[in-house]
Amino acid sequence: MRGFTSIGLASCAGLLCFGLFAPAIAGPNLAQRLICQLEASSGSPEPEISVDDIGLQADGERLLLAGRLAEAQAGFEAARDAALAQNDNARLGAALDGLGLVAAARGRRVLADRLHRQAAEAFVRAGDSLGEARAHYNRGLSTLQGVRSLSWLEAARSGGAPDDEGGTALFAMASEHFLSAGALALAAGDAAFAATAYAASARAQARSPEALGAGSPAQSALDAARLLPDPEERANALLSTLDAALTADLFADDTRIHRVVEAAMAEAIAAADATSDRELQALARGFAARAYGVAGRQEEARIMSERAAFLAAAGERREASALWLGQAAAYAEVSGAHDLARRRYAEAVAVIVRRRDSLIPDETRAGEAGLQAELMPLLAAQADFLLRRAPVDAGFERSGLVEEARQSIELARSIEIESFVGDPCVRRGISSDLSDLPADAAVLYPVTIGEEAFVLLGTRDGATLQRSEVSAQALQDAAARLRRAFSPSTLSNDYEADAQLLYAGVMAPVEGLLRRNGLSTVLYAPVGALRDAPLAAFLSPEGRFVAQDFAVATVLSLSLIDPIEPAERPYQALAAGISDAVDDFEPLPAVRAELEAVRSSVRSQTLLNERFNRETLEQGLSSDRLNIVHLATHGSFGGNFRQSFVLGHEGPIYLDELNQLVARARIRDAAINLLTLSACETAAGDDRAVMGLAGAAFASGADTVIGALWQVSDESTAQLFGDFYADMAARQASGAPRNKAWSLAEAQRRAIAEGRHPFEWSGFVLIGKWR
Repeated sequence: MRGFTSIGLASCAGLLCFGLFAPAIAGPNLAQRLICQLEASSGSPEPEISVDDIGLQADGERLLLAGRLAEAQAGFEAARDAALAQNDNARLGAALDGLGLVAAARGRRVLADRLHRQAAEAFVRAGDSLGEARAHYNRGLSTLQGVRSLSWLEAARSGGAPDDEGGTALFAMASEHFLSAGALALAAGDAAFAATAYAASARAQARSPEALGAGSPAQSALDAARLLPDPEERANALLSTLDAALTADLFADDTRIHRVVEAAMAEAIAAADATSDRELQALARGFAARAYGVAGRQEEARIMSERAAFLAAAGERREASALWLGQAAAYAEVSGAHDLARRRYAEAVAVIVRRRDSLIPDETRAGEAGLQAELMPLLAAQADFLLRRAPVDAGFERSGLVEEARQSIELARSIEIESFVGDPCVRRGISSDLSDLPADAAVLYPVTIGEEAFVLLGTRDGATLQRSEVSAQALQDAAARLRRAFSPSTLSNDYEADAQLLYAGVMAPVEGLLRRNGLSTVLYAPVGALRDAPLAAFLSPEGRFVAQDFAVATVLSLSLIDPIEPAERPYQALAAGISDAVDDFEPLPAVRAELEAVRSSVRSQTLLNERFNRETLEQGLSSDRLNIVHLATHGSFGGNFRQSFVLGHEGPIYLDELNQLVARARIRDAAINLLTLSACETAAGDDRAVMGLAGAAFASGADTVIGALWQVSDESTAQLFGDFYADMAARQASGAPRNKAWSLAEAQRRAIAEGRHPFEWSGFVLIGKWR
């Protein structure tokens, strides 16, 4: 958003507050970026700091925005020490304020609160009222960081019950800090900052019944916004006020709020129209539409949304028109105009398809949220709209509502992974057309419609929607429990009931179709908690695991899989690993045996312990015969692209580094067929963990990646991968068709036959091309 660029560090942090509460907003959303970075950085591996690279205040702010907390802290500490040495209270206040934000990002709210309070005191000594306002504002932001779960915020936004006890008290405290910031900023003559602070206070107040009676910060925000002479600044401030008022209206039947909404809506449109900024004009009408929607005036909301889409299409960021078309579709649906809603949804998706490259953050911001994150709910809403009207338990269709919904799901999945890695070039396939599937494979999408669960099954004959007898919530809960039962720290033998419930909800609806049509390979496309629960371990009523009857591959999107099979070449592997203790990582003594098992099945170059580093990895990747890379080492995959890594002997090798190594070493046009990450683990309980593994495949140029959802003993890992490569080699020697998913299933079946716990074999998932 524009209009927040003149208030220093608080401007960046101000966007964080705006992003925490605002609905989808057209344009690049720095707020969402900062949220993702600060949340993901807490407790994550951080790069080494070079003292020569540490700047003062400006560098601290830049590094904080980049999520590099250790370096940001060092920058602010250097600024603090310099300010103390020079007895400069204004600079001291700014440095302490920055340290407060770093402390909050690390989850140390009490320390953050003390630092912001000290910053305010320093600004008072310096006679800097605006600096004091910034300190109060950032104190409010740090208080909100105490509400650690974004799911709490989502629950609050939708009117649900919060999960975190004490959350409402934190919102009340934050509201008071923002209110103080607004008053100070107004007294200092910065009406823009005052409007921003008052609006933030109103949003926080709406989430705390304890604070609802404490005046009307929304009205104060409106009054401050009116003081701004520049139409663009005034429009932005009024829109922030309108958003705050709408948020408050969802939680309180307050006539004061209704008056603020009406006034802010009309004045925001007038101010925006006084500029030549089409995007701003569209934004004003889009927010006005939401005001109509809250008031129950659905037809007016739809018309205003369509006007916003028209204006956005004429602006610099035409892709933002998709947001308003989707909003128009939602209001048309509510009013019963279903044909019109379907057309508007289709128009929104057409905009996304045409402009999707503009949705992807650049490579320096991989893993961060942008406009694409705001479009995900739109695509989900379109799929939900179509599926609620689609035929259920019917035959396969090549076109129609089910296939249209499937295409929307596919588009959302492919944009998600493109955004994660920060590169639209990850799009490798030609399309997500089902006709590209082989005769023995089917893609399985668990989907929800309201509280009900369904399974969308796609084959080369078309798509069909089948009803599940298990509710959507029951499936999500069972998946979470199964994941806990298979976690190293909470390992349990009490998993069968949940494994059977998941089978009943996901596999049972389509099992008959799979068997009757000779479909032996299941391409699994899960979402949410189901991403964290391996399909291979779901248990049939007869007591058979899915892995015993089907080969399973996880796919994020069919469009990410190139349907063209490369020419078959003899297997040649680069097998690298760490068996010694490195830094704080424990030794993996069975890695030696694992690398030997790889070498005994396929021709390999081996890099063990000190021989495994960036330089030797790059050299190994340069072989023009290489088609398998097997890494038996510690690592983490999840969070975001920049923070996912494998451990070399000299330290972590992050995925963006791996991507550069591959790019320099492999100049020929021949992808790695398989990347195996055998001793690594993804972020526990993070349903974006599969995204991290897919990002590893992209970074290495691999068609397929095999990785673990949790850390498994290295002895079990070595045995499973010995069996896996032996089956792959046997298939190649016999001339049988290659199928990596079947080779993994064979290794898992041997583990099952030996009576091993699913924890030891089911956490290994194959992602991407299965053949």
